[in-house]
Amino acid sequence: MNQISKMDPLADLLAPFASAFSQHGRLLSLRLGASELWSTRLLPQYAEIEEQLSGGYTLWIRCLSPQAGLPLKQFVGQPACLGLVTSESESILRCGLVTRARALGGDGGFAAYELQVEAPLALLRHRHGSRIFQACSVPEIIDRLVQERRQESPAIAACFELRVELRKTYPARSYCVQYRESELAFMERLLTEEGIAWRYEHIAGNEEDDSVPRVAWVLFDDAGDLPPCIGRQVRFHRTDISEAADGLTVWQGARRLGSGSSGLASFDYKPVATLQVSEHGGRQAGEADGIEATLEDYDPQVAYYASDSAELAHYARLRQQAHDRDKKVFHGEGAVRTLQAGRWFELVDHPELGADPSAQHEFVVTGLHLRVANNLPGLAGALSGEPLSGVAASNGAPEMPCRVSFEAQRRGIALPPDYRGTAHARPTARGPQTATVVGPAGEAIHTDEYGRIKVQFHWQRERDHADGGAVFDERSSCWLRVSYPSAGTQWGHQFVPRIGQEVLVDFLDGDIDRPVVVGVLGNGSHRPVHFSGRGQLPANKALSGIKSQEMKGSGYNELLFDDTAGQLRTRLSSDHAASQLNLGYLVHPRTDGKAEPRGEGAELRTDAAIALRSAQGMLFSAYGRVAGKEGQLARGELLDLLEQCRQACRSLAEYAERHQALAGDGGPMETLIEGLKAWDAGSNLDRSGQGGGKPAICVTAPEGLALATPQNILSYAGLNQDLAAAQHLQLTAGEQVGVNAGAGLSLFAQSGDVRAIAHQGQYLMQAQHGDLVAEAERNVRVSATTGEVVVSAPTIRLVAGDGSFIRIGGGITLGTEAVVAVKAARQSMSGPATDAVDLPAFDKGSVDQRFQLFYPHADASVRQAAAERRYEITLKDGRVISGVSDSEGRTELLVADAMQLARIRIFDA
Repeated sequence: MNQISKMDPLADLLAPFASAFSQHGRLLSLRLGASELWSTRLLPQYAEIEEQLSGGYTLWIRCLSPQAGLPLKQFVGQPACLGLVTSESESILRCGLVTRARALGGDGGFAAYELQVEAPLALLRHRHGSRIFQACSVPEIIDRLVQERRQESPAIAACFELRVELRKTYPARSYCVQYRESELAFMERLLTEEGIAWRYEHIAGNEEDDSVPRVAWVLFDDAGDLPPCIGRQVRFHRTDISEAADGLTVWQGARRLGSGSSGLASFDYKPVATLQVSEHGGRQAGEADGIEATLEDYDPQVAYYASDSAELAHYARLRQQAHDRDKKVFHGEGAVRTLQAGRWFELVDHPELGADPSAQHEFVVTGLHLRVANNLPGLAGALSGEPLSGVAASNGAPEMPCRVSFEAQRRGIALPPDYRGTAHARPTARGPQTATVVGPAGEAIHTDEYGRIKVQFHWQRERDHADGGAVFDERSSCWLRVSYPSAGTQWGHQFVPRIGQEVLVDFLDGDIDRPVVVGVLGNGSHRPVHFSGRGQLPANKALSGIKSQEMKGSGYNELLFDDTAGQLRTRLSSDHAASQLNLGYLVHPRTDGKAEPRGEGAELRTDAAIALRSAQGMLFSAYGRVAGKEGQLARGELLDLLEQCRQACRSLAEYAERHQALAGDGGPMETLIEGLKAWDAGSNLDRSGQGGGKPAICVTAPEGLALATPQNILSYAGLNQDLAAAQHLQLTAGEQVGVNAGAGLSLFAQSGDVRAIAHQGQYLMQAQHGDLVAEAERNVRVSATTGEVVVSAPTIRLVAGDGSFIRIGGGITLGTEAVVAVKAARQSMSGPATDAVDLPAFDKGSVDQRFQLFYPHADASVRQAAAERRYEITLKDGRVISGVSDSEGRTELLVADAMQLARIRIFDA
């Protein structure tokens, strides 16, 4: 920054008033602090002033003092008030803090000092920080920061205050970050983006109550609320010392082309839509309208820049208002002391404005540069030499004590601060950052319906967040989205980072207010994965995969890929019940890169239960297929065996039936085998095929099947159960073998013996309600080694092949056409006698049945009767019984002479 030029020779200049060193009656007056002490020690010689609407202001004041060597530290930080007397003898004040002091040297016993005065707010450019605001509107953020600074510094509180004069309502920002920027830049950035302008009001202190000069920072969003300048009217006329009132000597207007519309676009991930708006210019540009209509300032914004289209249109309107404002500006120069940035005046006596409505004569000062020389004796040339501050000033002394140049806008024009393409744009993140995942105490994972998480950045300080926003809990940030390899409509990846993990955070478009989590990193407390709970890097470097962690526990789930040379394997496991699917080269968990073998191939195991379900069949085969080159259900060997079975069963059954054995039923076997042949029909192997996908289970192996249990084996078929062997079918029981049949039992041996032997117990054969027939082509032999053979019946007949017979019953009748020979050593004929035998009593049990119907349920122990449901029962003999179940789900009684298969259909109510 340029500074006030070096001392002019002061001995000649100050001699006329050396004995009257006073600010009384001066054009410029200066007050420092609450005391009038400095008014007798410093006298302002001249000043240079810069002011900007929605910006700052700076006063450069050159002062004279009869005391040389004043400590500069006495000036810096002092509240200051510079008074400028107008032509109407009113005083215009400009207050602030002395932010810089410089000794310019001395001559003739007097010294010169240069003081730089700025708004107390300007001090915040030296306060840099990084912090987060959540659920706060911009006015609320500004108020919080100002109040914090006032509470921290009584000196600032005494000379600085905030006034909010806003007409609009501003929405809360869910997440707003100050990042590596000064508080001044942060606040100006927020205000500029929201279209909130600002200006300053200056209040003189009072020595009586020890009050110091104060500055009010005024926020406004309606230019119609700006106050007028002191005196309100400003004349346009020549400037002359003889003139009693100030006036402008230069008044110029300027127009330029600019954007005719402003467009914004922003994507919002919740509705999954891109909002687009466009706002057209409001100022007339004459013949240039057609050109400007084609000039659009289209500026796509970061994601979810606005909550809805109306809010986005508001931001676009602010951008366009700034464009419209800059299309026409006014410039003025002259000797006017009453002008201040952020106030309006009425220009009078200008020849070109005479016919315009009075409202067209009113203008708002938007920027100002003022140079004033104090009315000190003998200082007519005091401003000669180098410029005071080097800002738009020319060499040489001015003709008048006051000279001003300024920019203005016609009153009524919206005056939002510039944002687009200025230094007020949001700070760009310099790259990804890491942060710690946070959440409520006692929770392992903290997330919402979008899978978002909350984090705390390492630069967040607890002292900057009085609301607890930096204590590693859910208040530390807004919800952050998490990036995964894929994300679709309820499909994709999901690995929600857990509380305490370190995550990598990137920023959309580099916008510090738009963080997203893009990864998770290991660190000293979160070491790399120990697969299967064993080993570590670098020894286990051949292992890769995914391992989760039980919430609030030590269990885990794991997908492991082991790429050790010659020992490839994959493991999918859950620590619960040690449930695992192991594929490839099976080993025990690898430690330090080494592992003990467990086998090769595949293993599915668990300490709990396993269920395998398939709706279109299941094949268990021990027949190998090299590298799986055939189809999924390759079963040629099985079909060959089943064909052998079918041929053997069919031929032997037909042969047995021809020899009086009961007829066999091969229909279900045929259906099953044909279904297995067409198993692939309808699949991608045979799209046009029919009858495939039967839900059957097949088990086949070239070297045999073994099925063993120390308990019970239960086998049941709803139709037939066919057991066949190419050689021997052998049944062995340690105790009993029971064979029960509901409609007949047929045993047939085409060759060889049929042997039924009761080695130690009784051999019982009964035909309880029919005949017992024992027939042989050759001999029938009944014998008893000990004991007797007892044959008992109401009538016993023994008939020989020639017709000879013996009939016993009601006496004994012996008949023959041949000789009857009775041979005995003795014969004894005595009186009548009989014998008796206990005959068995046979009970003909009932086979009548009543069914009870129940609704199906996943839990077999839950039984709900299907009451009042219509049913139909079809019996094997062709009868069909229909009815409606009773309140307990029972059917009518089915009366039959013998057991029959029944098929039941239940209809909707």
